[in-house]
Amino acid sequence: MAIFTDNYNLKKPEDTDFFDIADMNGNSDIIDTVLADFEKRLSDNASNEAIEAIDKNVAIHRLGIMGEKSGVYKDVNMLKSLADNVNTYEDFYGLYYILDGLIESGEHIGKFLKNISQSGDTSFDTLSTIDNVVSNSQAMDIIISKDKTKKLFYSSKKAMEKASEVSDATTKILADTYFFERLKEDERLMDIVYNSNVMAGKIISNNNFLNYIFGDFDIFMNVIKNYKFFEKLFTSSTFIQRLISKEEYYKYILQNNVLTKYLCENNTACASFFGNTTIVNAVKKNINIIVNALKYENCTKAFKDNNEILELISNSISCLISLTENGDINLDFYKNIQKYYSNMYINIVNRRLFNQIDISYINTDFGKKSNGIAYIMQLGHTANTKNINIYCDFEKTKLLKTIAPQSDTQLMFDVILFGSFYIEHQNVSIPVRLFGYTQF
Repeated sequence: MAIFTDNYNLKKPEDTDFFDIADMNGNSDIIDTVLADFEKRLSDNASNEAIEAIDKNVAIHRLGIMGEKSGVYKDVNMLKSLADNVNTYEDFYGLYYILDGLIESGEHIGKFLKNISQSGDTSFDTLSTIDNVVSNSQAMDIIISKDKTKKLFYSSKKAMEKASEVSDATTKILADTYFFERLKEDERLMDIVYNSNVMAGKIISNNNFLNYIFGDFDIFMNVIKNYKFFEKLFTSSTFIQRLISKEEYYKYILQNNVLTKYLCENNTACASFFGNTTIVNAVKKNINIIVNALKYENCTKAFKDNNEILELISNSISCLISLTENGDINLDFYKNIQKYYSNMYINIVNRRLFNQIDISYINTDFGKKSNGIAYIMQLGHTANTKNINIYCDFEKTKLLKTIAPQSDTQLMFDVILFGSFYIEHQNVSIPVRLFGYTQF
């Protein structure tokens, strides 16, 4: 004989009873009626009583599935109650609608954070589940789209440190123009952004960011004072092209030793920068703007075939001094500028650029490393001398020229040596007549 359940009087046949389809249908009707009534109460008028009647985890899941259509979304008390639940952040879609629902209702998001953090703090800083927030695309969407939440988010060191290392979160933040307004006044935020591998890697080519720094020269100077981040900027071709178009900006960089160093030590950036027609024309108008850059091989490489600029360099005292500080000059540049040795001679000697300018014979072992600048006019008696090799580097990999004596008379030749150079021969020493300054 069948028995019945206590709550809803569902029929439970004994093992010995025959199965009756009518019993099953009757049970189904009872269940359907009860659930329909529950659904109506939950959707039309969610209340504390309803909250207590169901498991909060189920409510969060339901909210995540139904979103705005759910009665949970419409009831602030229910949302606030769910915000207390330890599993709130485990259901990402539920989290999205809890945030959205509270904000849409006018509830200050800080109260929600206070409940979740269990700390009494109304910021993201003490939110133990912040990793889940920044990795949740839907949650970040709602945070960035609402003034209340994004202001709290950007002011949180913890939240921004976490978000700046999450690719999707970073993309959403960089699409927000308000974020760049915050950068102007928040140095802590700058440090987080510029030192982040993910954020810094994305921001250097971001149009919003480029508009931000190239729209105000003071902002530009403030940004590039972070040298570590500035070095990363030169890996962006978009940044280089923007820089070239701004005369005040690129001149500022070329006048700063550290900034010029970062530019010139990046092969691709340097070639793109100095290979641009705008920059080439600017250099022709004022050769001294590349004084700092001439200390680096990538710069001398960029101008190795430009005879107009080579001649301008040969006539510039400042440029020649800069070349003396260059330890690694491009070989073709070194060879090609020798065509203008007469100009360099006038600058080095006639203008008495250096103290050690008197004509003299110096018995020197040129087989040793040398650096500085010298105009060599005449070698001494060479009867016992075979080939003389002149290199424009200490490692003897860049042979500038080889002099092969044809007789034992004095050997005359013209050559300018600057930067780091090396002269070798097969004997112990050679008398050298020279002008200018050099170190041995």
